[in-house]
Amino acid sequence: MDEENSFDYELFVKSKRLVTSGNTFFGTKASYEASVSSGRFTYFGVDTLANEIGKVYEHHYNRLDLNGLLLDEANQYKMPDFNSGVRYLSDKIKKQNLDIILSPVYYPAVVDFISLQNSYIRKANLALYQMKKVNELLLKKLNE
Repeated sequence: MDEENSFDYELFVKSKRLVTSGNTFFGTKASYEASVSSGRFTYFGVDTLANEIGKVYEHHYNRLDLNGLLLDEANQYKMPDFNSGVRYLSDKIKKQNLDIILSPVYYPAVVDFISLQNSYIRKANLALYQMKKVNELLLKKLNE
């Protein structure tokens, strides 16, 4: 989209069909919070495993939830939509779509959305890394 000469309308519309927002993160912290508030979570003292589990629920879950809400909101309200239905190649629909796609608001909205999406994916990968770390520590603890 940076260069009008290399823009392939048909490919662009077909690519849009493959892009779906899907759902972002909907984690649950109920068991963790119940364990913490009852004192069972730290009954045997605070150790490395408890600290690492706490990082998953207190840090990563909260960030994924907040950033997921931002991503969902950005997708629903800020992205101009265009017709990618079966008649997208008709002259009338193509003109309407190109007016939207090549408008001064569409490209910045796409860039902002992709930036937010990439940030969310980085946070999700950090959370996954932390969960794997907890899993390794838990397995180590269980095998002692």
